[in-house]
Amino acid sequence: MVQSTDDVELSCDEVLVLLAEYTEREQRGEDVRQLMPLVAAHLERCRDCLEEYQALHRILDAPLGA
Repeated sequence: MVQSTDDVELSCDEVLVLLAEYTEREQRGEDVRQLMPLVAAHLERCRDCLEEYQALHRILDAPLGA
């Protein structure tokens, strides 16, 4: 795990604060990997945050009134 760390990383708390923005921008077609690379990198490494991201994606993808 230590080998997969970077010099600059976001904590889970920091990622969770940015997750709604990240997901909304992605849904608008913006290149979030370019715009928010630290969030993208964290999601690749952290299963818990990835699950939160996926849940948020499902909520935003759900039809209104569902």
